[in-house]
Amino acid sequence: MSRAKFTLLPPSYSVISPKPAPSRGSIKNVPAGYKFTIHCRSQDDEGGEQNRRADIVVIDRTQDRAMIIDPTLRWESNADSLDIDIDREKKSIYEPTVPYFREKYGVTNWEVHGLWFGVRGTASPLLRGFFKRFQIANTTLVELCLTVLRDTLHIIHRHLYS
Repeated sequence: MSRAKFTLLPPSYSVISPKPAPSRGSIKNVPAGYKFTIHCRSQDDEGGEQNRRADIVVIDRTQDRAMIIDPTLRWESNADSLDIDIDREKKSIYEPTVPYFREKYGVTNWEVHGLWFGVRGTASPLLRGFFKRFQIANTTLVELCLTVLRDTLHIIHRHLYS
């Protein structure tokens, strides 16, 4: 069986993504054995100023674990630890929502990952480590980085010539 271009996770995972993403169209091409589910919103509905929407919620019910993943696009800088700083920032935002998501989805073990993609196509060490840990093909990482670069150039072009 051939696999879809963006097959990222094993069959026991489901993905809930509240925001449209460039790769979303590719997720629906995942083979039938893969249980991907896309929802319009995955939100901490507790209200108030702490009401947060998770970009991506990945659930593995066979292992009773889940992840909140927040991919972030930012310009590269000279800071050596930008990827770690973004990961810490996202953890400080989303870890307080874990009790809500734990109750909502009935999954006990949660992780939060802030993944930085540089707008010039940079893949940080933390991002490469995430892909390696979850055995996501390097070709997928390269393709995502090229997509980010292409979209950045498109935005710049529109600002300059519109």
